[in-house]
Amino acid sequence: MSVLAARVWLAMGLVGLAPGAAPGHPHEGHPQEGHPGELAAFTGRVRPPRVLLRAAAAGRAPGFGAAVALTADAVFCGAPAGIPPGAAAGGDPRATRRAGGLVMAARPIGPFGPWTSDGAGSVWMGPSDPAGDDGFGRAICAGPGWVAIGAPFSRAGGTPTGVVTLHAVDGATGRVGPGRALQPPALASGGGFGAAIAMQILEGGEAVLAVGAPHESDPATGRPLTGAVHLFRWSSAGPDRWVRGPVLRLRGATTGATFGSTLCFAGSTLVVGAPGQGLRAPGAGAVLGFSTEGRLRWRRDGQHAGERLGTALCTAMGTAMGTAASRRRRMGPGAPRRVLAVSAPGQGRVDVLGVSGGEALLEARLRGRAGDGFGVALALADEHLLVGAPFATVDGQPMAGEVLRYRLGVWGGAQESVVSPVVTPGAEFGAAIAALALGDGSVRFAVGEPGASGGGGLAGSRARSGAVAMFELSTVPSPLDRGR
Repeated sequence: MSVLAARVWLAMGLVGLAPGAAPGHPHEGHPQEGHPGELAAFTGRVRPPRVLLRAAAAGRAPGFGAAVALTADAVFCGAPAGIPPGAAAGGDPRATRRAGGLVMAARPIGPFGPWTSDGAGSVWMGPSDPAGDDGFGRAICAGPGWVAIGAPFSRAGGTPTGVVTLHAVDGATGRVGPGRALQPPALASGGGFGAAIAMQILEGGEAVLAVGAPHESDPATGRPLTGAVHLFRWSSAGPDRWVRGPVLRLRGATTGATFGSTLCFAGSTLVVGAPGQGLRAPGAGAVLGFSTEGRLRWRRDGQHAGERLGTALCTAMGTAMGTAASRRRRMGPGAPRRVLAVSAPGQGRVDVLGVSGGEALLEARLRGRAGDGFGVALALADEHLLVGAPFATVDGQPMAGEVLRYRLGVWGGAQESVVSPVVTPGAEFGAAIAALALGDGSVRFAVGEPGASGGGGLAGSRARSGAVAMFELSTVPSPLDRGR
């Protein structure tokens, strides 16, 4: 086991650590449950974060950090209640009602930062025609050279349809190109199109885009809020290169199923969360796997009322999941697999699944406190699973929030608890998380705290502009660790 030196970037405040006991030992062939009270030994050092990103103006971007996405070149931070540039031009008294939403793209200055939330190092984006409460930035999905932004309450001709805007991003300059808007069919108004986004780049330069519309009604039964997922495929031929594909719906959906609330791709499998589904019990939730053509591959339903299975999803290639014997027995020798984490915050639970072909098998089960919002947000990169608990009390501050970091295959408990550099009540640190494995073996992650106080992070400030903190973990010891 390599020793981790956590290179968590320098700035204000401290990141809280939870020192632990010896790692647990998973029993072969059986799912394991991690208990935050039985923490595994911490395998690295965490130092103060180097940068705490904040909105440029406290009153202009409330909820900054409600959504985050990472690429190697930038971090994208959503403020879905923010006021777009120009909305208050000419002293428009309606400006406060035109909070269409904002997304900030920040780039590092130099190879290791610092990162900037204003000036030449950042770009602010908003809806092209803000009508008020568009929710622009509620969902963000990004990859090398592109970013997709959801505005699920956007209106077209006065009708709430929702929209997803795709932008090309120049990795060298950070310049963001004009947006290409995708909307649902005319009959799908009011469905929250753009509440969740996932994209998979296929071989040959093709791509599949999945867009969640969790508030759509079932056209066959008329049940409200059953939800849908709209598929689009990129084609190099034709004037409109984004070709509309099938619309996925949940068979046997109950009222309020909100199918399409969360999305991610686990290899060639599109994973869809329906946290409100009540097949087994009210609000038990469900998570389903589909092919990129829309064929159902597998399904897991929650069993308990209020479980909310499928509230958050994340995936990565498996590197250290389970034992070799259990993998062979469950998936066959050498079978390619993906690690998929699925949360059920109503029970304070995160399930870690192995996805291969038409199967999704339980490998581990992590437990937290349901009242802390354990599992409201998830991120997975390399061997690190990050679980947000944005309602946790930290240092006596209610709902300050924390993020628990686990290592795949070490299910004795969390490796550490990371908290905000500036702990404030109601900040909800961990409400959004993004993680990215870099080519040098390090992992970068961004954590949103949309309720953080403004005024530069000063405790007692009434403005809640929000914040995003950047962290980095490295398998290579830093100079400060050498010789210790």
